[in-house]
Amino acid sequence: MKSYPVVKHVNQVSGHVSTVSYDETGRLHGRSTVHDDEGNLLEVAEYTHGECTYVARSDSDGKLLYELREDENYILVQTYGTQ
Repeated sequence: MKSYPVVKHVNQVSGHVSTVSYDETGRLHGRSTVHDDEGNLLEVAEYTHGECTYVARSDSDGKLLYELREDENYILVQTYGTQ
């Protein structure tokens, strides 16, 4: 399995830190994360050559807000969510 270099970006306004990887064609590939300025994990996502297969979003206290996962038909469906 080929691995791609991780790129880190710091948003100068919010202080959020994003880490992502891109494949050889410039599409998102692999795991992506977003942390707030205090280091709390806000978002985790997984991509396969540009296609999102998983995403989970949490608040700054670590409480899971929602989760989307690819189903057997390759469609993102909500597997967890708060009302």
